[in-house]
Amino acid sequence: MRKALIQISTLLLVGCAQQVAPTGGPKDETPPEILSEVPANLSTEFDSKEIVISFDEFIQLKSASEQVVISPPMLQSPTYQLKQKSLVVKFEQELSPNTTYTINFGDAISDYTRGNKIPDFKYVFSTGEFLDSMATSGKIIDAFSDEPKEDALVMLYEDFEDSIVSKSKPVYYAKTNKTGQFNINYIKAGFYKMVALEDKNRNFKYDLPNEMIGSLDSLLNLKDTNS
Repeated sequence: MRKALIQISTLLLVGCAQQVAPTGGPKDETPPEILSEVPANLSTEFDSKEIVISFDEFIQLKSASEQVVISPPMLQSPTYQLKQKSLVVKFEQELSPNTTYTINFGDAISDYTRGNKIPDFKYVFSTGEFLDSMATSGKIIDAFSDEPKEDALVMLYEDFEDSIVSKSKPVYYAKTNKTGQFNINYIKAGFYKMVALEDKNRNFKYDLPNEMIGSLDSLLNLKDTNS
């Protein structure tokens, strides 16, 4: 796997959430645990019409149309059904041959009682003999404070026009961690527009006046050295 290391400085602001002392004993802060995935995550030669992901407790799926991003995009979105403690993903179109798909669930999956989210869960599979192996990583820095920026979206686009971030969801994305680091894996070789965004309404688009944004000055070139 070849990794291109990049760094972006972007105009981002951050606020502080108010902390409230817990009452009535310790809270359940553990997200649901995945017990099984059929077919298995990271499968190759994938030919199933559905995916069944089973958990150790009842779950809820919130805002799937906004939170779930599929790379590469599908013309017809899958359907999502909750059955007991399982999530069933059913494909409504034929999958392209020799293609690596990544289903990014974002923060959409959480437990039913407390709403503890599974952060950035991804299900990856390939209809071909191998998974796309390109990747990129880097760090987001707040241009004002020069401090790492947590929870920013880093997004890749195959369309290079300036307004694409306001009109369409990315084909690949990741969120930064507490140290501002991000990693995007299983990318198809090619050129991409890279944008960092403080996405306040979590819809993967730059559409609010108080959202801060930044981008690379040039296209990200991920070359397949094996071709």
